[in-house]
Amino acid sequence: MSARRPFPADVIRDLAYSTRWHVRSWLRPAKVDRYEGGDERFPTIVPIAGIFERWDFLIPVLDRLHEVGYPICPLPELKRNAGAVRALAAMVLDEIERRGLDEVILLGHSKGGLVAKAVLVLAAKRARAGTSRTTVHGAIAIAAPFAGTRLVDAFADDPELGMFCRTSETTRTLDAYDDVDRRIIAIVPEADEIVSEPGLIEFGRNVIVPLGGHGRVLGDWRTKRAALRAAWILGVEGGNQCVPEPPKLCAPRAADHPLDRERGVVWRRRRVFDMRDWPLRTIDYLWALRAQFASLFLSKRTVRRWEHGRADGATIVLVPGVFERAGFLRSLAEQLRMNGHSVYLVNSLGWNRASLGESARRLERELELRGLDDVIVIAHSKGGLIAKAAMLRPRGDRIRHLIAIATPFAGSKYAQLFADPALRVFSPEHPELRGLARERGVNERITTVQPEFDPHIPTDVEAFALGTLPGAHERIVLPLAGHFRLLDDPRLLEIVTRVIRAQWPGASR
Repeated sequence: MSARRPFPADVIRDLAYSTRWHVRSWLRPAKVDRYEGGDERFPTIVPIAGIFERWDFLIPVLDRLHEVGYPICPLPELKRNAGAVRALAAMVLDEIERRGLDEVILLGHSKGGLVAKAVLVLAAKRARAGTSRTTVHGAIAIAAPFAGTRLVDAFADDPELGMFCRTSETTRTLDAYDDVDRRIIAIVPEADEIVSEPGLIEFGRNVIVPLGGHGRVLGDWRTKRAALRAAWILGVEGGNQCVPEPPKLCAPRAADHPLDRERGVVWRRRRVFDMRDWPLRTIDYLWALRAQFASLFLSKRTVRRWEHGRADGATIVLVPGVFERAGFLRSLAEQLRMNGHSVYLVNSLGWNRASLGESARRLERELELRGLDDVIVIAHSKGGLIAKAAMLRPRGDRIRHLIAIATPFAGSKYAQLFADPALRVFSPEHPELRGLARERGVNERITTVQPEFDPHIPTDVEAFALGTLPGAHERIVLPLAGHFRLLDDPRLLEIVTRVIRAQWPGASR
């Protein structure tokens, strides 16, 4: 493959991407315990960043791998990855063995890919000598200069940059160990302004991402998808059969914009606020205003009438989202009551601005005061997070099943634009949200329902395919657009009725 020369726009975008992550790494470095937990049956991912990069430069890819279940083990001892490749490889392998990791897959970016290959060589030597018990299945190398780069020819005598020359000792030595290439999967951008020669691995497997950018490739959904599949391939080839195969996506049709499908437009990534979204947003917000206005005039007599269903009906508790009063789900409550179910509201949440922990305590207290056991919770947006947090509390067994509608279990990047704590909790970086995501023991009691396009909860193609709640009982996608409007859609009622009937066998309807 001959490398395409990067366009000026590619260079500018890549510079902006790399600058943002470097500044973030200096001002707000990620904590080592960011990736607590993970499925113990999965191989452990060990990140190795490029030169002058900390391990958190790989967060976009690591987040996706951890979301699926892979344990992540950062090595802060590498600092910013300065030094000889051979010495760094020995440090990495020593740390892996010291931590007692049994199965490992290395994930390297740029120079980190070279270090990962050197680790494979060193691990093979120790395995033959019988001095290592760690199994290194392979390495995923992203934009690694395996053939060197012409960009540093003028710095051939520099101890740090000279190793990337095409004729350097490091390049020639690693090239000689081609027996480990088959255990490397290289992910390469189509145009790389840093690596002048394509970072292909000669005797390994290569995935070419059709974009330009040495650092920006880390944030692209195609890189994350390729890394996810590469980890599964390396694990299976290493003898690990516990990791489920990720879905094969030939094209991102699932995440197409609803207007694109009607017009036949080819899918493309959209800006944070795409003007084409506003007709859909406007309709959605008008419905939300109407529902919010109606909730202000909900009489106590109506609420008490909802609480008395038929003897064979289920016990339903409705939990609204942020800035939504208890009566916001009025239309859904009326329909459930007509089907004979007993429907209860949680008035103690108020406008639902409290933290997740406090809101979960209020929900638990409400169930206890009313003497409600073995209930089915139907929650919208933030309400799904509150209900899951309540399921993790000591009396969480009061909740038999949760139907979460348009709930941002993986957060929303839009939340970072607001200073209000009630909205900041939805940031993917928020401690409460991350702690809740790590708790997967109750996920099998949760059914998620989401619209195909949600203007409040943007998802990329891989998140759409895998779902935002790993291990959920069921994940349902409604072919409509809107964060609020789906609450009044007849198809939602059909889904809710089916789930209630399955979870409450006594329910006749």
